Amino acid sequence: MTTVVTPRTWTDKDFIDWQTAKTEIFDPLNFLFNPPICKVRRKTTQALNTGVATTITFDDLMHDSEQMWNANAPTKLTPKTPGRYKVIWGGGWNQTGPVNGRRIVWLGMNGVVRDRREGRPGTPAVAHKNLQ
Repeated sequence: MTTVVTPRTWTDKDFIDWQTAKTEIFDPLNFLFNPPICKVRRKTTQALNTGVATTITFDDLMHDSEQMWNANAPTKLTPKTPGRYKVIWGGGWNQTGPVNGRRIVWLGMNGVVRDRREGRPGTPAVAHKNLQ
């Protein structure tokens, strides 16, 4: 788990040794330049039934710097570091089913719907959402 560093208040009389520099300067910069990130996707087709909410199961881990994704719970991402996360998500539909009607995608956090997108067959539903 990455530790979020609390910024230090410096005075002009502070002595900076290598350990202080690492802890107070380099570690926070490393966190800012390498934030926790996870990228998962569904590579294969997943059946969606009409009129029933279906949870998408991710089957491809592309990058995970903090083990947010777990193959034993493939429908969730669990951040380990407190903070604000940007979630970029989307869905697309093949035109194999009825050409009329609508497709709705929800994004949930802790069991609460945080965002919703609607699309028609052949159109994507893509969103950028900041979650905290």
